[in-house]
Amino acid sequence: MVTQYNENFPWRIFVSMNVPYIIGKELSEIKNLVPDSYKHLLKWVDLSLIHCTLIFIGDSVENQVISVREVIENLKFDYEINTFVEEFGFLPNQNHPNVFIAKLNQSPEMFHLYNQLRSKLLENNFKLQKKFIPHITIARIRKNYSKKELKSFISFFQKMEYLKKISFQFKKISVIRSILKTEGPDYKILSEISIQSDNT
Repeated sequence: MVTQYNENFPWRIFVSMNVPYIIGKELSEIKNLVPDSYKHLLKWVDLSLIHCTLIFIGDSVENQVISVREVIENLKFDYEINTFVEEFGFLPNQNHPNVFIAKLNQSPEMFHLYNQLRSKLLENNFKLQKKFIPHITIARIRKNYSKKELKSFISFFQKMEYLKKISFQFKKISVIRSILKTEGPDYKILSEISIQSDNT
């Protein structure tokens, strides 16, 4: 875990929740269902890097990173956070996709956590996206596609019957620094706490 800041800012950061290994493995194996004709369109996320993005913050300077860490470390829980994969989709949208995602069920507990975090970050003058889409990034879309390929690819996933709706529980929430490299992102944990009810 990073405790000292000895690299140049800004840092690209986000708040995430851990995904149980068995769920991550199920999602990473979706690539085995993709026909060879589409495989050149995707760069799959390594199983070890699969996570649920709760809030993407983006480029942040040192005092902002410290503020996010403090917000996370001061969270109190009196509830558990359960969810399941509802469907697959694309961000920012299917006409101009950058990432292929698993959309998660927006449970009341998850929405409450999101609103709690959002309000505290807004109090600290962070500019955040307005729309809440809890999701797990499965793959990034490469740019070497034609519109015809993309339309066919999206149609394939819309017809795919894979969803098992396996319920699972988040155990940790983290502040992550994402370092973009040619071979893929490198994630560094800046802060992490356990999600467990204070009533247990």
